[in-house]
Amino acid sequence: MQLVVDMSSFAKKAGYLVTMAPVQSYFDVTTSKFNRFLNNSNEDYHPDFFYRGRNSYAYWWAAAPEGTFDLVTIQLYETYSPAMQALHSGISGEKYLQSYAAHFLKGWTVHFDDPTLPLQGDVKIQVPSSKLLLGLSFGSPPKWAFFWPAQVAAAYQAAKEAERPRGYSFWMIGFEDSFRNRSNGTLSFARGLNQFLHVRGGRRMQSVSAVNAEETFESVHV
Repeated sequence: MQLVVDMSSFAKKAGYLVTMAPVQSYFDVTTSKFNRFLNNSNEDYHPDFFYRGRNSYAYWWAAAPEGTFDLVTIQLYETYSPAMQALHSGISGEKYLQSYAAHFLKGWTVHFDDPTLPLQGDVKIQVPSSKLLLGLSFGSPPKWAFFWPAQVAAAYQAAKEAERPRGYSFWMIGFEDSFRNRSNGTLSFARGLNQFLHVRGGRRMQSVSAVNAEETFESVHV
């Protein structure tokens, strides 16, 4: 655990962009519990599934020097994720995405009590909206949470600016414009997300192209 903290810190000091992409239970706003193991289960939802984390990535975020990580992408499509559990309970996709982002950005406290690790006690976890991405996928319920681009747009536009993530990512580009999730139409996350995020084309594209061509960045992904 500490090795990842140290390597991420050194990479940041060396000028790299450092990012992390935990599945939902590895960086879990719904619990203050922590352990290093990835074979946990939940009593209230598919207790036979033993591949959950307990805020292991939250430790890396908290233990690393402030500013180490440039982006945090939460994979909502983890198998039997908290997102899938919420959708299974009947909440709409739009309401879930809006409430989840607001809850995550508000922050929460994690209790670190592993005697083998240097960081101990209750620590407030706070990820700024400028660094938060929500990860989507082409996966299908009931194992994997799925959100249509229109649902994502509705959640984003209904949210207060301070309660919006920076943006969204998706898995994977090879599935773009294919038939997915028992639909009679093709699905494109890139096109659907760009309709409200406007990250491609127009003035935004001109501003990106105006960046000094000599500036280059390398990245390290956790």
